[in-house]
Amino acid sequence: MFQKILLAVDGSSHSDLAVDYAGKLAAAFDATLLIVHAYAQTSDLLGYDDIEKRVAARKTAGQGVIDRARQRLADSSLTITEDLLEGPEAEAILAAAAAQKVDLVVMGTKGASGLKEVFLGSVAGGVITRTKAPVLVVPEDVTFNPPKHIVFGVGSLPVENPEAVIAPLRKIVEHCKP
Repeated sequence: MFQKILLAVDGSSHSDLAVDYAGKLAAAFDATLLIVHAYAQTSDLLGYDDIEKRVAARKTAGQGVIDRARQRLADSSLTITEDLLEGPEAEAILAAAAAQKVDLVVMGTKGASGLKEVFLGSVAGGVITRTKAPVLVVPEDVTFNPPKHIVFGVGSLPVENPEAVIAPLRKIVEHCKP
């Protein structure tokens, strides 16, 4: 069911928890795990004399975030690929998910400001509302446990192929049965 899982990381503690979930799911489904991190666009650095140094620093920091996620998964035998992206986080994650044709997106969330962001976080909210792939959002302060409840939200638009939409959820439920 899940052949390619995109794991979006930002180096935060809630992102670390998403690494744990993504690693367990990738192992359970024998899926390839694509770790992505998006660093801030470098257009704000134009005009600096040392722009190359500043861009390199952003890339180095971003690679460090990916390396930390890889280290957290070091004891696994997963197939892991990575992509260091430039741009606004949600847009970069969406572009990578579409380009790589992922079956699932996993990301952590702490929450931010505004009603949608209070529950999802600004980046998670932006990804959930605009991707075609299912998204597993891992909140802060959790440990990995098989899911007991799955919330399946639908909008007011008709679902063209309900079985295709529900199939990933069924697979997770089947795999997590005691």
